[in-house]
Amino acid sequence: IQIHSIQDIRAQAVYTDQTGRFPIQSSRGNNYIMFCYDTQSNGILMEPMKSRKEGDMIKAYRSIMKRLKAAGINPNLQILDNEASAKYKEEIKKQVGEYQLVPPNQHRRNISERALQTGKSHIISGVSGLPSNFPMQLWCLLLPQMEMTLNMLRASNTTPKISAYEHLNGTHDYNKHPLAPLGCEVQVYEPPQQRKSWAPRTVKGFYVGTSKEHYRAYTVWTEQTMSTRVSETVFFKHRYLTNASVTPQDWIIKAATNLSKALQQRGTVDGTQTAELSRLVEIFQQQSTNQQENKQQQPTAEAATAPRVQQNQTATQPRVPH
Repeated sequence: IQIHSIQDIRAQAVYTDQTGRFPIQSSRGNNYIMFCYDTQSNGILMEPMKSRKEGDMIKAYRSIMKRLKAAGINPNLQILDNEASAKYKEEIKKQVGEYQLVPPNQHRRNISERALQTGKSHIISGVSGLPSNFPMQLWCLLLPQMEMTLNMLRASNTTPKISAYEHLNGTHDYNKHPLAPLGCEVQVYEPPQQRKSWAPRTVKGFYVGTSKEHYRAYTVWTEQTMSTRVSETVFFKHRYLTNASVTPQDWIIKAATNLSKALQQRGTVDGTQTAELSRLVEIFQQQSTNQQENKQQQPTAEAATAPRVQQNQTATQPRVPH
């Protein structure tokens, strides 16, 4: 008889649960997400589903089990809620061997409930940072990188010095697979053999994740084809990466400097004229500096207005003595 302790059983157990319906149906017909929590790696796995029917749930479950076994994790116990059909239970027996249902209305017994809340919070924070023009029906395409970044922030249970992502997938090489802000608007380069002679050299798209099968390549969704493609030449149009603007003072200083260089190159300028031109450049520079300082020291409207009620006033003596 082989005896296992509770710690050994929990170390090889997985917990699964499903979310409620997502507000927007994805372009691939997905409406739900299946979450799986692995006790060995402390990792949270996500898999989109079209519905909560047994066929779609079994399909998502098989995908998750395939990923776990590819990482060398072979769980021997699965704990889930009571919402499980007979065919789903048979599939669990094939993949794991044993399952347990939590008591009715006792969701706290299922650890995946906490993992589900953590995953949902991570997804909500990612969706909140998307550009306003990002097509929200592409939300299921963002899940792979969201899962990646979430597990990078979690420490492994068996090896706390590494992340849950490294436990499942190995060390991530940022030089090999760079990451970018999800949903960022991009311009994707089109090779000459894929465009017409007078066609634009780039097409508009949105970044949806890195490509794990290519070296330094990005997965983007383009508006022209309404589909995803992989490209290594991508220009990210991040809203915080703006081009530096040139002020009128900069133009004046630049013009004065160019004028001085042009006159000196002609060879007809004597020492007195050179000194005068240098003095002219200094005047322009000083004027520009003064304008910038005045702009910084200019009081705002709130600071300029006086308070309606004066503070810290000393009390006056009463007119009539007590």
